Amino acid sequence: MESKPRLIDMLAFFGSLSLTFFLGWSSKDLLWGLWLTSFLGGIAYTTWCLVIRKLLTQESAPQRIFMAAAGLIGVAFFSVHFGMFHYVYASMLDLPWPLRNDPGRVYVGHLTWSGVSNFSFFETLLLAIQNYWMLAFINIGRDHASLFRFDAKYDNSQAYMKVLKLHFVMMLMVFLNFLGLESFALFVIFFLILYAPNSLWKTLFPGLRKTLENKPASEPDTHS
Repeated sequence: MESKPRLIDMLAFFGSLSLTFFLGWSSKDLLWGLWLTSFLGGIAYTTWCLVIRKLLTQESAPQRIFMAAAGLIGVAFFSVHFGMFHYVYASMLDLPWPLRNDPGRVYVGHLTWSGVSNFSFFETLLLAIQNYWMLAFINIGRDHASLFRFDAKYDNSQAYMKVLKLHFVMMLMVFLNFLGLESFALFVIFFLILYAPNSLWKTLFPGLRKTLENKPASEPDTHS
């Protein structure tokens, strides 16, 4: 059973590398693509857990509707703080790597500029979707088998592990870019880290082992 997730990881790995190579992406493109993956993936997973799974149970129709309505409130609450996190994240990425054409900002060196401009979250989000939807699609699709399931409770440890790896890779990419280091070979290493099995991460971060291994008990599969 472990061969299928590994095959999916390999396909996502080579798919992401192919996009990077053939589209000539830079660190800026990968950072915005991973940011978009984090934002859309979090909203999708929360909506799946709190709304869609409730509608697909074998409970009575009124019960399903009530649980899904309550789930929508949960999604709205989650989206506020989750959206604010990604708003701040995007506003920071926008400083050195803006997606919008910004005539008011003049770059005078590596990651240094003069002039200011107003940041637009929704315009930036639309540009990120337009440019990097394929990378987000690959990575959210990769998570489908492990997160979007009927036969398990909210496996927060699995979701947390994926978010941890994604943002670790992003911070590493930012750090190396500030040092002036950028190459396709580094991008290969970034994706190897991102798609590394959880067992490797448990070895590198022993303090996470207990959290990651204490998964919630599975509930019966109510979907036929």
